Amino acid sequence: MSGNEKPTEEQMEHFYALRKKGVVTRSNFQKYLESPNSVLGDGFTVTVDYAKSLVEMVAAGNYDWKNSDITSGHFPVNKSGTETVRLELVCLDKAASTDEVLRHMDEQGLRPATLFELLAFGAKYPEEQRKHPVVALGSVWRNSYGHRCVAYLYWSVAKRNLFLFWFGNVWSVSYRFLAVRK
Repeated sequence: MSGNEKPTEEQMEHFYALRKKGVVTRSNFQKYLESPNSVLGDGFTVTVDYAKSLVEMVAAGNYDWKNSDITSGHFPVNKSGTETVRLELVCLDKAASTDEVLRHMDEQGLRPATLFELLAFGAKYPEEQRKHPVVALGSVWRNSYGHRCVAYLYWSVAKRNLFLFWFGNVWSVSYRFLAVRK
């Protein structure tokens, strides 16, 4: 199929179904009309090497600072081999709770990225976290206070950082959420 072919009837039906569900809004459709390639870009392809230890995965990102609770004890690597995944950055264009973000991802046919996918992303695309914080909601650790925490990449004072933040947060409009197509 060439890039110049018209959408199929099935694709248009799917579009209208997404519009009816509220997934396609006037705002995000207008963004598409103004810049189709930025909305329909190829995303970010990374290869996650599960043969590496978590320490090695973090080191590959060359972060200026990392949260000391990002350990293999808290986030065990439970896969082997390598896996190539296409990642997307999700923006809700509003402050949103974690539940709202997860619901939005699910409606879009996405799942939240894991810590390991976030680390591969940070290593390959280090400039992205300078644009906005990038969160991976797919790996959750419960700290000694019982709070669930997730990893995110952040930029502050000319430094790239790897943080943990509360899973139940209300995320400001500036955050982006790393996701993988189901």
